[in-house]
Amino acid sequence: MNTNTIVRTALPVVTSAATAWVMKKTRLPGLAAPLVSLAVGAAVAKAAQRIR
Repeated sequence: MNTNTIVRTALPVVTSAATAWVMKKTRLPGLAAPLVSLAVGAAVAKAAQRIR
């Protein structure tokens, strides 16, 4: 397995875990989850580009 495959496989898991962590820490209402998920997903994707 190369790094690219590992990073691509881990992206959804990392994004989901980070979104849950942000929602828990900030105590935002559940309605904000999709927006938080988008923001976290963008940050995780940017970090993944640097790893690849």
